[in-house]
Amino acid sequence: MKKVVVFDFDGTLSASDATFEFWRYAARRSVRPWIFLPCTVFGRLLTKTRWFRTSTNARNRTLMYGYISKKLIARIKDGFVKEHSLRRFGWAAEQVSAERKAGNYVVLISAGFDWLIKSLVKDMEFDLVLASVTDKKRPGKVKFPCFKTNKVIALDSAMKSKYKIVRSYSDSKNDLPIMSLADEQIWIDPRTGCRKLTVDS
Repeated sequence: MKKVVVFDFDGTLSASDATFEFWRYAARRSVRPWIFLPCTVFGRLLTKTRWFRTSTNARNRTLMYGYISKKLIARIKDGFVKEHSLRRFGWAAEQVSAERKAGNYVVLISAGFDWLIKSLVKDMEFDLVLASVTDKKRPGKVKFPCFKTNKVIALDSAMKSKYKIVRSYSDSKNDLPIMSLADEQIWIDPRTGCRKLTVDS
């Protein structure tokens, strides 16, 4: 049975939320985030509304990210990746490498965009990177939000053999579905990158 170690990204390996920071970065360089701001706010409100949270999660997130286009990504992604990489916690790359050297299969599972998260961790030694699946033609269209229980679904779908999560790292109670499957849960303070005892502490 394959021994798996799972890492979250935002707030766990890196300070702040990459998706939100991408909006801020884009807003300083393009009018598109401002033009689409009403849709972004409305989509955000829907994702927080109990009646819409599950059934239309992908649709609501697509509404939030309507400002994203292939041209915008081509113009600013590399600069954003370079800037946001400075927010990575100092221990992150070393710990990922140590887990691999220990013989574990190391997986990153993030709610961020697949095209963004994979670029942000390209220099790290992950065996597998899973993130929210977006449409290749419309990169702001979320086809599968890799969030909460969907992280478990994504991992189950990607693994081709039986596995056991020996350790899981996260900063948020949103990851309780996958954290609860791990033998060891390591909670990270998203402000400092330091370990904390529980998700609520």
